[in-house]
Amino acid sequence: SLGLWLLAASALLSACQNDDEMERSIANDTETKAVTKVTCSITTDGPGQLQRRVEADLQARGLGVSELTDLYVSGTINYLDLDYIKSESLQYLDSVSIKETVLMNNDSVEVNTLPYRAFYCSVLKAAIYLPSSLTTIESDCFAGANVRAIYMDNVTSLGVYCFANCSKLTYVSLCTGMVNLPDHCFEGVPNLKTVELPSSLRTIGYQA
Repeated sequence: SLGLWLLAASALLSACQNDDEMERSIANDTETKAVTKVTCSITTDGPGQLQRRVEADLQARGLGVSELTDLYVSGTINYLDLDYIKSESLQYLDSVSIKETVLMNNDSVEVNTLPYRAFYCSVLKAAIYLPSSLTTIESDCFAGANVRAIYMDNVTSLGVYCFANCSKLTYVSLCTGMVNLPDHCFEGVPNLKTVELPSSLRTIGYQA
């Protein structure tokens, strides 16, 4: 009968509306999870302590390292801390800033150089902000790394192949005072979209 048909149609329409509402709810939940940011700001209490401090901070909040999206570090760090930053534990970070750190070697002597192969073939996918105190990045420093952007303030000297074969690198800011772009500097970097060249630049090396 017409009454039964209308009742069935009404029930079907109600079910479809409920399904639509459920799909919208799931989509909203997914979007919320996708934009959730977990930030960790650490002031080190000495070089070589970064991993301990980060893990303690996250544990106190009931979080795991895999949930961390942005890391901000100040204080003193050394090569052991760099090894932690480029490790698989932090590979999914969106950004890591060591801009306000002072870099020391493993003998606790302050240095202004990011050493040879410091981030070589690193799995770190983040945008990285380098220490403001740095003036030199040595050869092969980031070669083959997965970083997507590199920001620096006062670096005036780059080594050969320093950013070579960084397949995910899209952006690099070079500093005022830099006069030479070395050989093979950006060789094999297919996704590089932006390089800010300083007005002080005078020479560009072979296959740079």
